[in-house]
Amino acid sequence: MNIFSKLIYSSLINESENIVLLPEKGTTEYSAHIEDLINELSTFKKSLRKGPDRYKHRKEISNLQRAIESLRYFNRKNKKLLDS
Repeated sequence: MNIFSKLIYSSLINESENIVLLPEKGTTEYSAHIEDLINELSTFKKSLRKGPDRYKHRKEISNLQRAIESLRYFNRKNKKLLDS
């Protein structure tokens, strides 16, 4: 495993520990938590776009973008629950 893979692995482990602590769906805390996750992933994704190895991280950036899109989907569903 190279350094980049270890960094992603450790980040995912940290985030997976936070998933257990997710607030209940249909609450504003759930939306806030998802927005925090989106912001963290976006920041991490932006850090991969810099530096001499940025072209090597295209697939990882793409996967992070798909994860962000999925979290946005869950956030939209939660906001619909809050509105109804």
